[in-house]
Amino acid sequence: MPAIAGVTIRPFRPGDLREAQSIVGTGLMGLVPTAFRRAASSPSNLALVSALGGAAYALGRSPGWALAIGLTALGLLYLLCRGLLSAYVREVLRTDMADVEGSYLRREGCGFWVAQREVPGGGGGGELVGTVALAREPAVPGACRLLRLSVRRSARRRGVAEGLVQTALAFATAHGYRRCVLETSVLQQAALGLYRKLGFRTVASELPAKSALLTYLTKITLTHLEKWL
Repeated sequence: MPAIAGVTIRPFRPGDLREAQSIVGTGLMGLVPTAFRRAASSPSNLALVSALGGAAYALGRSPGWALAIGLTALGLLYLLCRGLLSAYVREVLRTDMADVEGSYLRREGCGFWVAQREVPGGGGGGELVGTVALAREPAVPGACRLLRLSVRRSARRRGVAEGLVQTALAFATAHGYRRCVLETSVLQQAALGLYRKLGFRTVASELPAKSALLTYLTKITLTHLEKWL
């Protein structure tokens, strides 16, 4: 497995569940500010906020009232972004992340790994700072899916994410997979850059099928990538 100073990448253990869930959930919720900035700066949403403010001014002839309506619209947009990501986190935590052993470790050709950072004086123990999973992709013969890549903010930009992905890809190659696919959101530009660096290429971009109106307003799109092994 890749060597990273002070960090060990190893297979998931039963006692890791709560920390792994926290890393994945916190990582996703950490995208809320990025989602809001993207949504608030989109031309269509700016036009909508301006129109609401203009209508309020026309009705009340008060700049303060117009400003209040505009700020309220931005606040609602923030809540939409947060709500969309919160709903996704709940879905993740009640599906595969509710039972990592059953979802990955007990299934042929699947795996789940964690990155553990050494803690001085920890007696050989440490804290988990990253996760990644690999699962069989039933819709594509000979393919696997990379997912649940997440790294704590305090451990980013140290090669942890790259080490996790390389560990999963080595497992995929050893198990005879010919292709690895994944999807990520447009919010995760650092992850997109890493995937492309490691040889993944974009094959499609789309709005998520669920909550189409919310995803249109928040401008959160999905990017599908693949890599031949």
